Amino acid sequence: MSLFKSLGHHEEQKIMAIVDVRGDHSNFKENRMLVFKGEFTTNVLLPSLIGIGKAVSRGFGTIKEKGIENVLDN
Repeated sequence: MSLFKSLGHHEEQKIMAIVDVRGDHSNFKENRMLVFKGEFTTNVLLPSLIGIGKAVSRGFGTIKEKGIENVLDN
């Protein structure tokens, strides 16, 4: 919802998602962090390579469309 608000968009319909994620760990500046990797399907269109959630400025939370290769795959 905060993503939509920052883009000046108000979504009228209920936003729904089907989520399949796995927990993992990553080290960032000598701190161990819990991260999630997986897939989700939602009833709204989100642009590929947009960041959602916490720590997006550090490279976490980047999403991409399934089956689309991009710079993140390298």
